[in-house]
Amino acid sequence: MTEKLPRFERVNDGSVALVVSHQDEFGNDCTIRHFVSEKTANRLLNELVKLEPARQVLSK
Repeated sequence: MTEKLPRFERVNDGSVALVVSHQDEFGNDCTIRHFVSEKTANRLLNELVKLEPARQVLSK
């Protein structure tokens, strides 16, 4: 299984979706969209930014 980093997308109606994609054990692409408020999206993004330096240190 391979995983991709989650990302945020703005949908045509102005809502925000957190998109998580991965490949299952059979090689099928699977994408899940979680619709969230813009406020929640900003909070999640801020938390991800805080975690990024720690993730980079762990991968070295």
